[in-house]
Amino acid sequence: TRPQTVTGEHNREYEKMIRDFENLSGIPLVLNTSFNKHGLPIVCSPRHAVEHLQWGCIDGLVLGNYVAKRAEDAR
Repeated sequence: TRPQTVTGEHNREYEKMIRDFENLSGIPLVLNTSFNKHGLPIVCSPRHAVEHLQWGCIDGLVLGNYVAKRAEDAR
């Protein structure tokens, strides 16, 4: 594991997301993992992220101010 601390000074939006999650759950942390389908390279662009959504690898995707859910028939 590689714990990472986050402060609003360096990443205000991410710090706010963690605080919002804490307010909802009582847990003041989030867990991050690699983003890729088994056997494929790690996602490194918005295009690759959208492709993983279309392929049914993930249920939802947040890019900036946009939120997308996978189609029910993907998978």
